[in-house]
Amino acid sequence: MACMNDLKILNPKPVTTQERAAALAARDKTRAEILRRLAARRLDVSIEQLLQRLVDPDDELTATQVKALEVALGVNLKLLNKLVPDTRAVEVGGGDSGPLEVVVRTAFDE
Repeated sequence: MACMNDLKILNPKPVTTQERAAALAARDKTRAEILRRLAARRLDVSIEQLLQRLVDPDDELTATQVKALEVALGVNLKLLNKLVPDTRAVEVGGGDSGPLEVVVRTAFDE
């Protein structure tokens, strides 16, 4: 059993204000990304539920209810488009505008 005298206490170098600001910015960016993904997932579920209600043959909807569901779907789809990045405008290429190089490795490669 180790006693307190055997434990080494690490004394890291002091953190500068710039390093602290960078760490906080990275944390905030990560938090924002997690919140964005959660919101997109919730909108995805909401859109799916609205679509199921629209196409459900057992549920007879009035014209007003159909219009309300269409408006709700439109709003949710617009919000989802804001949260999820648009992949239509993404170009994939190699370094220095060269060809893309793909390397496949297995667990057995060294």
